[in-house]
Amino acid sequence: MKITKKDFKEAIKKVIREYVQGVDDEELLEEGRTKKVMVRGGKKVKKWRADKGQKIVGGKAVRMKAAEKIKRKRGAKKAVIKKKGKQARITKKRNKSMKKRARLGL
Repeated sequence: MKITKKDFKEAIKKVIREYVQGVDDEELLEEGRTKKVMVRGGKKVKKWRADKGQKIVGGKAVRMKAAEKIKRKRGAKKAVIKKKGKQARITKKRNKSMKKRARLGL
């Protein structure tokens, strides 16, 4: 049996329609991002996190441009060098934050 291009497209559309009917609208909107609970200023805060290669713009996950990815990569390398000198202070602050998180039940 030979399947034409038109039949194939119709079958794909049918499968997509069936899938979308079983999924909530909010679940479709949240594709490419996740909600994470963080501690900021001693309080619980919910924050959106984008998938790799994306960023949050206006509450939606958007693909980053290649130039921005390169700049972030270079910035990360510089940050590693700076971080080495401040590691002791970072460790103390992290331990303090972990105690606070434990008290909040996170």
